Amino acid sequence: MLDVRQLHYFVAVAETLHFGRAAARLHMAQPPLSRHIAMLEQELGVKLFERTSRRVALTAAGSQLLRDAYQLLATLEEIPGRVRATSRGLMGEVKVGFTMYAANSVLPRLVRRFREEYPAVEIVLREGLPQQLVAELLDNKLDVAITIRGETGFGLETRIVWQEPLCVVLPEDHPRAEAAILHLEELRDDAFILVSRDTTRVLHDMVVTSCRAAGFEPNVMLETQLQQTIVSLVAEGLAVALVPDSMRRVRMEGVVYLPLVDAPLIDQVVALTPDNRNPSALAMAEFAASMSRDS
Repeated sequence: MLDVRQLHYFVAVAETLHFGRAAARLHMAQPPLSRHIAMLEQELGVKLFERTSRRVALTAAGSQLLRDAYQLLATLEEIPGRVRATSRGLMGEVKVGFTMYAANSVLPRLVRRFREEYPAVEIVLREGLPQQLVAELLDNKLDVAITIRGETGFGLETRIVWQEPLCVVLPEDHPRAEAAILHLEELRDDAFILVSRDTTRVLHDMVVTSCRAAGFEPNVMLETQLQQTIVSLVAEGLAVALVPDSMRRVRMEGVVYLPLVDAPLIDQVVALTPDNRNPSALAMAEFAASMSRDS
């Protein structure tokens, strides 16, 4: 086993190529220094220096050890700072799960700004459905998840990171496609496409509840998992839909997005388990919440 102290002794001799000057630099007598170098050579089973009465020179093995010693000693010097940085969440890894809703809204800005503030933290991203993300949080396969509030169930800590209203997406030839804003009751005679309740219960129930509050039961033509699929089907003129306002980023021919009077708000949250001890995960959760407060 290499002795770090002996490596320091070796480097002093290798840089000065003189045992006396190396001993003076190290504030020690020359005989103990010579013994330590001999012990190091014995440990490695190689000759590190060619010694004559006139000169000291590195062998090929000694030159290689000097290069390796520089790297090792530099790493050892960095370790305390790296350990302290990791304990504060400034270094490490955070596994982040996110929904399609986050991908269209808060996630890109969050990841970009977090990387700017925490460049030494590696971010591993994984997209999934809300129930899947919760299961992976509880199984410690994820550190944090960006999902819709109400989909997390019990046992998780959550902080709001984004709020957005629902908007209406209509076929471009819909009679109300030219309106500046819509009242939901204007769509009572239309067929609706909804996200499946098994996929996103909160969003499904929000649409149904809003329609009922507007005085009608929605005529649900189809339920599907993905918001992009909903928009595609609307583009074909099959029905209308209520989607998160961030879906406006999905620019698709054949549809128009319109604001809704008294639109309900969707809360997206960053979720993590109460016993999460990953400093980088805690840093991301706090950063996400503070970013929301500042926006």
